[in-house]
Amino acid sequence: HRIVLSSLYLGSDESELVTALDRALAANQGLCVDILLDCLRGTRSDSRNQSSATLLAPLVRKYGDERVRVAMYHTPALNGISKRLWPQRYNETFGLQHIKAYVFDDELIVSGANLSREYFTNRQDRYIKIGSRGLALYFEELVRSIANFSFRLGNNGLLAMPVGVPDPSLDPREFVTVANAVMTGFLSRAQAENTISSGDVDEADTLAIPTVQMSQLGITQDEEHMREFFHITDAFARLHGCRNLMASAYFNFSDFHKRNVLRSSSRWDLLVASPRANGFFTASGISRYIPDMYSIIEHEFLKSSGGRPDIAVEEYYRDGVFGAIWIKSCHS
Repeated sequence: HRIVLSSLYLGSDESELVTALDRALAANQGLCVDILLDCLRGTRSDSRNQSSATLLAPLVRKYGDERVRVAMYHTPALNGISKRLWPQRYNETFGLQHIKAYVFDDELIVSGANLSREYFTNRQDRYIKIGSRGLALYFEELVRSIANFSFRLGNNGLLAMPVGVPDPSLDPREFVTVANAVMTGFLSRAQAENTISSGDVDEADTLAIPTVQMSQLGITQDEEHMREFFHITDAFARLHGCRNLMASAYFNFSDFHKRNVLRSSSRWDLLVASPRANGFFTASGISRYIPDMYSIIEHEFLKSSGGRPDIAVEEYYRDGVFGAIWIKSCHS
């Protein structure tokens, strides 16, 4: 009764997934499918002139844009002459829609993986499956809220902004105003509907706290949550000791994260991908230097830690068996 897919892009070879959606829509006349992708990445064409948009267009034509709602978010940072000058792929550095969340009925998968063949076959990524009607509803409403200020794929196969919403590439200032109002309203409703009591916390062993970060739109909920998280764990560590585990596909912490980890009284174990596990490791051109860039950032972070034994970075690499590399100092 509910399918919500949010990803950076849908791989242009994913005809099998589109066929599965087609069958689900045909079998259940009451089913609506919500799909949220990034506009820049979702319209980037491959060598066959295929893209996420062209792959989904037949579904929209067949079932109508009321049952198959395909939204493509466009960053307001890419506008004016920059929009015309920057080529595909490189223009994505201005900002992307990067939510990877997949909802089926009352089950949610939060992931780091896109809907692409390489992720389905030979990429190791994180998939957290949660059975929760509340979280399923939250992410459905989140995707629909973002869709309210995103390009929509119409029955004619063309992209158009919703009525009353300015094009972010033509009027970025007004677009940000509209988008901020939509997201502020969503977050206020979500907080009111999902507030839990201390009694609920006492009975639970796990808290799942979704947060949203859209800095270009003035939404910094995740940053505010992390600030509070660092404060709480540091206070707890001073009294009882505390061990924190943080995972990221790439070691690219903001100054805010680095500063708080380095001055914390907690133990920190940070898990990141090894350079060999990075998708750009075998890339050509300038992209092949990206893994080295992350290694340099990692090296500088460890150097600034002064060799603290309670701060460790673990690099994950898999070649048939689990392989983890512990880096305990900047000299390792």
